[in-house]
Amino acid sequence: MSRTRTVVTTLATTAVAVGALAGPAAAAPPVQPATHSAATWAAMLTEQYGFDVTCSKEEFEDGHMSHWVGDALFVYVKAGTGYSTLDDAVDGYITPGKDISFVITCDGEPDYPPIS
Repeated sequence: MSRTRTVVTTLATTAVAVGALAGPAAAAPPVQPATHSAATWAAMLTEQYGFDVTCSKEEFEDGHMSHWVGDALFVYVKAGTGYSTLDDAVDGYITPGKDISFVITCDGEPDYPPIS
């Protein structure tokens, strides 16, 4: 597993776990407003990676069952009552099997110094 995948998976697991601890036990996971924000993901990923990461959010009406995601560093999907994270070169359709409420897509690259 790449370091990027490990860091992103850890971040997403932590965000979901914190949200789950904050609310009462229920059949559906509690609403997690912080993780519904592109700015939150951009800040968390920028801090973890050490380079600028930008994120954008697309929201959808009921019935949106699949979505094209181009080459992305990280994707956060809310479909039905569940959340999914995808990372490391996502490029293609995502089809979670439930209505997609929103997709947050993040991208960025390290600013390596020129090789001389």
